[in-house]
Amino acid sequence: MPMSKLETIYNYWTWELRRHVQKLQDQLINQIQNGKIQTFETYTLEAPVTQIYKAIKQKLEKYFNEDPDSEVLVQWKGNFENKLITLREALILDGQRKVKELFSFKKKSRKTG
Repeated sequence: MPMSKLETIYNYWTWELRRHVQKLQDQLINQIQNGKIQTFETYTLEAPVTQIYKAIKQKLEKYFNEDPDSEVLVQWKGNFENKLITLREALILDGQRKVKELFSFKKKSRKTG
C-alpha cells in the first residue's frame, strides 16, 4: 500500500513537470513563430524547468520525511530521485530539440520563400 501511494503521488509530480515543460515549449514556439525570439539559449528553457524541478524535489523530500510509512519507503527514495532527474533532463533535451528544429525550419523556409 505505501508503494502504491508513492507511485500515485510520483505520477502526479511527473505530470506537473511535464505540463510545465509543455507550457514553456508552447510559449517559446509562439514567440519564435511570431518573430519575438531570433535565437535560442539553453537557459531559456533549462532555468524555468529547473525551478519547477526543485519545487517538486522539495515535495519529494517532504513526502519521504513526513509520510507515516517513511521507514518503509526510504529504500525507494534514491530510485525516485534518479527517475525525476532523468525525466527533467529528457524533457529539457526534447524541448531544446523541438525549438532548434523550429528555428531550422524557419530558416529553410526563408531561404526558399
